[in-house]
This record gives sequence, C-alpha cells and structure tokens, in this order.
Amino acid sequence: MEQKEKLSLKTKLGFGVCDLGGNLFFTLMGFWLLNFFTDTLGLIPALAGISIMIGRIWDAITDPLVGYISDNTYTKWGRRRPYIFFGAIFLFIFMIVMFYNPGIKDQTTLFWWCTIVLCLLFTAYTFTSIPYSSLTPEITTDYNERTSLNGYRMSFAIVGTFIAAGLAFPIIDAFSKKFNVDGMVKIDRSNGFFVMAIIFGLVMMISAMITVFSVKEKISLDQKKEKVTIFKDAVGIMKNLPYLLVLFTYTFNIIGVTVLSNIMIYYFKYVFMNEGLTTLAFIFLLVPAFVSIPLWVKLSEKIGKKWAYTLGMGLISVVLMVNFFLAQYFGVTFFFIMLILAGLGFATGYVLPWAIIPDTVDYGFLQTRKRNEGIYYGAWTFFSKTGQSFASFLVGLVLQLSGFVANINQSEKVIFTIRLLLGPVATVFYLIAILILIFYPIDKKMHDDILKKIESI
Repeated sequence: MEQKEKLSLKTKLGFGVCDLGGNLFFTLMGFWLLNFFTDTLGLIPALAGISIMIGRIWDAITDPLVGYISDNTYTKWGRRRPYIFFGAIFLFIFMIVMFYNPGIKDQTTLFWWCTIVLCLLFTAYTFTSIPYSSLTPEITTDYNERTSLNGYRMSFAIVGTFIAAGLAFPIIDAFSKKFNVDGMVKIDRSNGFFVMAIIFGLVMMISAMITVFSVKEKISLDQKKEKVTIFKDAVGIMKNLPYLLVLFTYTFNIIGVTVLSNIMIYYFKYVFMNEGLTTLAFIFLLVPAFVSIPLWVKLSEKIGKKWAYTLGMGLISVVLMVNFFLAQYFGVTFFFIMLILAGLGFATGYVLPWAIIPDTVDYGFLQTRKRNEGIYYGAWTFFSKTGQSFASFLVGLVLQLSGFVANINQSEKVIFTIRLLLGPVATVFYLIAILILIFYPIDKKMHDDILKKIESI
C-alpha cells in the first residue's frame, strides 16, 4: 500500500499543532460566548441562543462549500494549505471584532450586531478548519498510524482546550474594571474579553501557520484529475452507511458537549456562587483528558475504536448523573472528583471520532472511486455544528423560560434548571450517541480488507 511507512515525529507535531488553535477557538466559543452575550453585552438569553444558533447554522452551511472548494483547488502549496493560511489571518481579525463591546443598548440592534459578526468569525474559522481536517486521509492510509496521527492532533487540541479553559477567565478578570455602585462591587468585563481575544486570536493564527509551513500534502496525479460535483457527491456520501453512523454519533456527542460547556460557567457562577471556580473545574476536567489520550489510543488498538469511544461516552454519562443527584449534598469537592472521572471519558471525543472518519472515507472511495475528503469533512462539521446550534439555542431558551436574569441571585427554579441542563439533559444526548455507535461496522480487519481492495483497483 502506498503509505505503510511510519510518519515522522516532525509530521505528526506539525500537523497536530494547528488544532491547538482550533480547539482553543472551539472551547472559547463553547464555554464563554453565550455568557459573554448575556452577562457582558446584555443580550437576553433567548436572543443570545438564537444569535448563536444562526451563526452555527451559517457555519454549518459554509462547511461543505469550503470542502468542495478545497477539493477542487490545485496549487503548488496543495489543495488545503492556502485556505488555512488566509483563513487564519481573518480568524485573528474577527476574533478581536467579536469580543469588542460596542455598547449597544437596544436588544434588536445588539442581536444583529452579534449575529453578523459571529457569522463572519465562523466563516474565517471554516476556511481554516475544514481544509485542515481534510489533510488527514492525504497524509497516511495506515489504520493505526491514523490513530497515532490524530492522537498527536488531539493532544494539541487538549492543550488548546486547556489554555482556553485555564487562562480565559484569569485574563478576562485581570483586565476587567471593578467599581462600586451603592456600596456593591460591580464588574465590567468588556476590556477583559477584548484583551483575551487579542491574545488567543494571535495563538490561533500562529498555530495554523506552523502547520501550513511544516506539513506537505501528498496528492497523486490521478487524484488531481478528479473533478468533484458538490451535489452529486454530497448525495454519494449519504449512501456511505458507516460514515452516517459515526456522523450521527458525533452529532449527538457534540450536542451533549455543547450543553455541558455552555452551562458550566452558569453553574459555578449561580449555583456554587463562585465564578472563579470555573477555571479550576476546567483544569480538573481537562488534565485527566490530556493524560489519558495515549491510554485510549492503546486501548482502541486492543478493543477497537468503536468500543473505546463507547466506553468513554458511557463514563461521562454516569458521572453527569451522579453529580446531578449527589453534588448538591456533597459539595464542590465531590463535584471536582467526579470531573476527574469525566475527564477520562472526555478524552475519547477528542481523538477517536477523528481517527474513525478516515476509515469511512476509504470505504466511500471503494464504493465510488473518488477522493473527495473535503465533502466528507464539510458534511461532518455541517451536522456537528447544526448540533451545536441546536444545543446553544436549547440552553438559551430554557434559561429564558426559567426566568434567568443576568448578574443577580437566581431563584430556586433557575438553579434547578441549570442543574438539570448539566445533568440529565446532557446525558440524554450522550446515550443516543452510544446507541447509534453500537451499529458501526468497521474494525481493523474490515479496514485492512478495504485497503487491499483499493490497492487492487
């Protein structure tokens, strides 16, 4: 087979580092955007949820289009890297614009400001992330090397997540303005979010540039002659059953993750009444995830990617329900101990879906004889981001209906609603994901057979 050789450490590191910035962005949007809209800009939760939903839907629509464009681009830099280069520059610019507080008081005007800027920001991110994800099948065809490659990628992703989770609030808090109003301390976090956006936006751009200049695409002449027709090939991938199974698994997985990440800051700010604990909570969640990635990679080689992924999501589901029923009695310390266990399961969502999807792309190539990775990854993010949009809308709407008002002590109804979102609601989506994944058919033996058949074509 064409690429049975082991990938060099330079290639793995150069490829993986881009997702440091990618997951820094992903985590920041998931953990802080809704809270920034409601508690800093002053947008009511329902409109904030709708704004994020529109932005995510726009993001989802542009993903397959960018995948299609990159599939049909041929330059001396390759198909993907030119878009990563220019996308990273605009990502930096619109990060700064997004987290600038324009001081708009009218809810309708503020809603459209948030929505339009968010759509521009997501467009820049799409031009970086979709071509980047599409690089994976073009670097290696080896079943285990793909897992290893994505292990490096997701290790950097964990670092990016850790940076966003661990440093976002300290930076925001350090540059926020505190003042007294009628004897009470009020905090304006506008300047803090703006400074944070400059720092993190720069990190995102630099990490993407390292990948652009350190990883080379391998495109055969036969691949270069292929012409992708977006609608025909979009219908074609919908006939790829293994792809559809892992696609919907990840979609429900990401809904659960988004509900959890959106509500976490509200949980610590309004349930535990200690916003500063959010950073510590993220550390307790993400350090175990980072440490356990190599263990999950090894375990997946023993029991298969599907079952390792299932085990990880199952662990998260158990932890969320235990916390829902018991954390109110045993307090913050118990909650943090449970987060350590959740972090172990959380790691699987970073590495295993991205190690599984290239195998389904190979399956699709065997069926269609076409290499259209961009369409596959574009559709993948279309569904996952549609899931994210639904989750953000759900959290915003439920908070609004519960009677949530920003920056005050919440009623018992609101407190219970926040707990409900972090427990049973998020768990339901994880369980649906597990039920779908059980039917995924490709294991190592089947994938080896697929590669042998491709080689004989």
